[in-house]
Amino acid sequence: MSVRYAVLILLLASAAAAQTPFEDLNAARTQCGADTECLATADFALGYAYATAAATPGQSPQDYSGRAEEAYNRVLAAYPNNPQALSNLALIRRDRGDWKGAVQLLERAADSDPAHRGAYYLDAAEVCRRVTAYDDAVAYYRKASSEGAGDGAIARLISLVAHQLEDAHEVDVRIHFATQLIDLSDERQRAKDDANATAAAEAAINGAYAAAPDLADEALARWIDLSAASNALSPELMSRVPSTSVWPSKALASFSALVAASPSNIDGCWQSVSRRQACAAAARATADRLAATNHKAAAHFYEVALKIAPIPADYGGGWLQSRPVVYLDAATQYARLLTADAALDPNGQRFRWLEDRLFNEKAIGIRKGDLPTTQRIHAVLGLIYVDRQQWTGQGPRSASYQLDHALSEAKELEAKDGTPRPLPQLSTLLAQTYPHVPGKTAADSAARYLEAAQSYLELDALTESSDALTRAETLGIPETEKPRAQALRSLAVFRTKIPTLSAADAALPSSAALEKSFIARQHFKMLSDLAETAAKKGDAAQSDQLYLRAFDAVKDQKGLGAAGDAVRLDRIRTSVQTHVTIDPSTRGRAEKGGKTWNYAASNVVWSDEMLLAAQVRATAPPPEVKVRVQGSTVVVESSADKSEAAKKAAEKMKASGVKTVTTQTEPTKDLRKKKVMEAVKVVPAPE
Repeated sequence: MSVRYAVLILLLASAAAAQTPFEDLNAARTQCGADTECLATADFALGYAYATAAATPGQSPQDYSGRAEEAYNRVLAAYPNNPQALSNLALIRRDRGDWKGAVQLLERAADSDPAHRGAYYLDAAEVCRRVTAYDDAVAYYRKASSEGAGDGAIARLISLVAHQLEDAHEVDVRIHFATQLIDLSDERQRAKDDANATAAAEAAINGAYAAAPDLADEALARWIDLSAASNALSPELMSRVPSTSVWPSKALASFSALVAASPSNIDGCWQSVSRRQACAAAARATADRLAATNHKAAAHFYEVALKIAPIPADYGGGWLQSRPVVYLDAATQYARLLTADAALDPNGQRFRWLEDRLFNEKAIGIRKGDLPTTQRIHAVLGLIYVDRQQWTGQGPRSASYQLDHALSEAKELEAKDGTPRPLPQLSTLLAQTYPHVPGKTAADSAARYLEAAQSYLELDALTESSDALTRAETLGIPETEKPRAQALRSLAVFRTKIPTLSAADAALPSSAALEKSFIARQHFKMLSDLAETAAKKGDAAQSDQLYLRAFDAVKDQKGLGAAGDAVRLDRIRTSVQTHVTIDPSTRGRAEKGGKTWNYAASNVVWSDEMLLAAQVRATAPPPEVKVRVQGSTVVVESSADKSEAAKKAAEKMKASGVKTVTTQTEPTKDLRKKKVMEAVKVVPAPE
């Protein structure tokens, strides 16, 4: 840092404390001479000071905002890609009525600062919304969500569509916006964003019940189902939607009666699969609530849920695919209630009715070749029989039989689609069942505890994994299983130490005793977590390299082990996009093709462009070049004096398998992206 620049910083600090700092700031600016960085820093501070004055009551906003614009334009003349100056100038343009110019500047800021791209898109959405350019606002809300602004951007999108619905007068227009909200609700529940899914459904109900009652019924079904799944459904919650006195809906009458534990009125439950799901969810939620105080009433509502609910085989596709299987949830809880209170079922007739229904549904799954359904039912029956301490029995009516089949079918499903299905609780229960099963030994239980330990590692439950290993060791691990046990212990110990490790300590444990795909997923977890540790320590370069190694470990895997792995992939995405830009004309589109990693009932998708960006980043292009992915083409940009570095980077990319690489040269100043005056506050984004 030059002496001139250091003096300027001191002068700026003094000027910032003054009531009218313009004279002091301009005086400080004269100290810069021809120093470009010094001048830009002073102009940034002047721009902020003038913009603040323009927003102060009693000042001349137009005069001050014009001076602020001039100051920021001087910054951008020296540093065309400075995101803070671009963003602040955008807000000035917005306030002066040039919303299109403001959005263009925010687009430039987003391209210049990939790590905060979502925030700039969110600002762009708010600018568009302010001038009722609603279609543009919707597009920017979605881009903001996909670029890191997350659920907050979606919440604002929902509020915008709800506002449009409230303001619409024509029936077909109201139907249009209500349909958008229902689609948003379905989209968000598939993304496991139940809060926004519920909000969208509620907005559709309240905006459409008078003009489009059938559509409102569908929205109500989603709202009931989502509220029940989050354990929020109650008579008090029903006050958030219209009452039957103003909305004579059969579905609403049925839902209301079930939630209030009134005599069951289920006439409105049968018109669609979503209403059956919602009615069953409402009945199950009511039964759960009553189970603590009124066993008889709870039993009644569990039976109602079982009679209404879609059968397990119906959850293989469509809207139900990502919803809870209410039938099996109700069956599990009902069986537990019958076991806990023998007076409810003195002759066993109720349990036999439930047991027969479950076996019938399993038979349907077997006939259809529906392995996911039969696996789920085996698991539920296993849990029920464990609860009843029915360890062994005639054929399949025992805990050991059902749990064993549930676990073996989960492995069969993993072999078919590559998606891990870790079920450590079932493995643990089966280990605890074996002492009651003739012919089973302590070694058999130890093997199941090892299985549980491996599943817990898949789920990032490190303490539970260590506990399961300890139990296996206490029982006595067979010689043939000891290499596997040692490998699992090494993995658990290493992962526990990651927050305290440095990159130099990152010799990853591995073993031929464990499946290659499992080891690859563990290495992905470990490298990603080590990268996060390095980032927290301020070592960005090391963090980026570790993220690239993590991606290399997981890129060929078909599935992920836990929801935390989706977060890890998102961090890798952010790391890559900090260095490689995806062209705005292709970024934000529906991510079709590319790569999908499945986990549980969800997935993570990377577009072909994102995969190409990761491949390019792995070639470690030098910092003096800019890299941009445009469709299937990689563009390497540099200043004229760095063209040789760009050519070498392009050759390295081609050698790695990138098919189309082009180089471009630009004036040196257009590539200077140095962030100036980061200590100066940015003009606040609109609320």
